[in-house]
Amino acid sequence: MSFRSVAFTLVVLFWGLALCLIFPASASAHAGILDANPTGTLDTSTLFGFLAIALADVGVAFWVGAQLWRVFVLQLIKEEHTEQRTILRHMEQRFDRSFSVPLLLLIFVANIGVLVGHGQFGLLWLIQQAIVLLALVAVVVTTRLAKGSEQTSSEGAAWICFILGLGLLCVMALSGAGANAQPFSVLADLLYLLAVSLWIGGTFYLSLIYLPVLDGYTTSVQTHSLLSILQHYSTLAFTGIGLLVVSGLLNATVHNDSWDQLIATVYGRTLLITIVLFFLLLLVSVSTIFILRPRLAKRYAQYQMASESPADGVEVHEKSKTSTASQTNVLEQHVGQHSKQLSTILRWEPVVGVMILLCTGLLSVFSGTLQSAVVPTAPASQQPAAASNPYIAHLQTKDKLYNITLKIDPNQFGINTFTATVYDSHGKNVPTAGISASLYLTMLDMDMGTQEVTLRPDKTGSFSTQDELSMEGHWELKLNVQTADAKLHSVTVDFKTPTS
Repeated sequence: MSFRSVAFTLVVLFWGLALCLIFPASASAHAGILDANPTGTLDTSTLFGFLAIALADVGVAFWVGAQLWRVFVLQLIKEEHTEQRTILRHMEQRFDRSFSVPLLLLIFVANIGVLVGHGQFGLLWLIQQAIVLLALVAVVVTTRLAKGSEQTSSEGAAWICFILGLGLLCVMALSGAGANAQPFSVLADLLYLLAVSLWIGGTFYLSLIYLPVLDGYTTSVQTHSLLSILQHYSTLAFTGIGLLVVSGLLNATVHNDSWDQLIATVYGRTLLITIVLFFLLLLVSVSTIFILRPRLAKRYAQYQMASESPADGVEVHEKSKTSTASQTNVLEQHVGQHSKQLSTILRWEPVVGVMILLCTGLLSVFSGTLQSAVVPTAPASQQPAAASNPYIAHLQTKDKLYNITLKIDPNQFGINTFTATVYDSHGKNVPTAGISASLYLTMLDMDMGTQEVTLRPDKTGSFSTQDELSMEGHWELKLNVQTADAKLHSVTVDFKTPTS
């Protein structure tokens, strides 16, 4: 069995196990159907949204990663080697003429898929599509100008695409869950997108653009180019790894309220698998940079010394010449073997990267299905409160796409039950799978900061949780509904907690 067959089999087995862990089947006769529980289900609508988000993430990571490569790797290599300059030029031509336009079209169509699947759009969605169209126009124009020649896109065009790529990441971060919450949440999303483009997008470029260009060159040229490229790319990769660690910690803090959620919820189980994949890709990257590359560099240095050392003298050295040639051939074979081993690993790195992006798509879809294993209750020493009338309000989001029935019971100092039922503009109840809800409480009578309350799906088709109103008086409540396309729909209302 070939290496590719083994790798493909392992990938299939991994995802089979992963899906079993994420969506445990029911023990009933319907064991083949996903367990329909408050932690979320993978129905047709959710699956469509997941695929659209995943395709958009892959396309953005690859395309923006290519722009980062062009600015921070290719343009910084001051290489006098003729073959290396040719390789760099062919790399840019290969991406511009065969990958850039299809990737941008993939992003554009995937975003439309998100729109079709969920039926709403906003200003940020329009800006995102406009940036993709501008990038598409820039790529088509520069490619046509360079068509029929050996020239690549100009440095100015490369910087234009780079700026558009950063703009695309910023808009995607703003349209995420943290856009209407705290600024550090938006920053965490931006750092994550940038990290994925630097690291995972870089592996896409390395595997699909650079390595195929090396085919056809001699072992010596391939090895020289590979060592030079990896030396510059390693800085890019480890910058992405560092940003990914920081953003991952921030996002985990935002979305996870307790350690129980890592096992008890779909989001938590998906996050665990994402962490495992992250460490797997980290292990591969570290071994590539710190073990395989130095080993190849050592062999290549020995090969260069053997091939460049002249035989001194006249007569004694016929045997020496033969011995040196034989030694050079052996070293060249060793260099070729190490180079092939390194290239093979680099070709399969993007497979793990795609798995991480697929898990990220699942995290986006099920970010609203977090459900703590422990429901907060009032302290045992607290006496039952006197009966009080609950606060009930019928609200409409600012964009008028959703109506929400909000209930705070018993609406008094201490532990209260917050319940929100979401309806569409036609009055139809919106399923909790694929959307999330959270609210923010601000005390108006005293500066006490803003209290965030995460609502969780319940068995009645609503969102609810128990949390504390820390004092009586006037409160401002801001309720956010996030749909699977990462758009926020908000409403703000003032209410009063009466004095007991």
